[in-house]
Amino acid sequence: MCQHGCGAFPISGEHLNLTNLETGVYAVRKDLFNWDNVNSFCASHDLQAITLNSQLEFNLISAQLSAEFWTSARYESGEFVWAENSVLLPINSTLWADAEPDDFLTSNRACVKASPELKLFDDDCRRPLWFACEMPESCYV
Repeated sequence: MCQHGCGAFPISGEHLNLTNLETGVYAVRKDLFNWDNVNSFCASHDLQAITLNSQLEFNLISAQLSAEFWTSARYESGEFVWAENSVLLPINSTLWADAEPDDFLTSNRACVKASPELKLFDDDCRRPLWFACEMPESCYV
């Protein structure tokens, strides 16, 4: 539930500019944060790290960032899941790049990033990348 309404929330004297796209309302950030910090940042503004629910959403967010960015997905309890409602991200999903995910069982590559080529990769959760937060649908529907 959206506690602060649907608008820009102050961040250190600045406003969090929200972008309205066909698939939702987003805060697209070209700040370099690790995966945990992305999720904390988004939650602190009553937003959530991006869950790519469709190819259209993937295309729109990727066009906004034009670089690798964190998604909300990570490897937990034997599966990759999106943070939003713990929805499964199947290992055989066509969103994964060829030969991905790899190394997630033997390294710290348990978090999922998206590439400008519209593919997903597992990567080190500590790596700083750009990101996007999304407004929960209940705030704008």
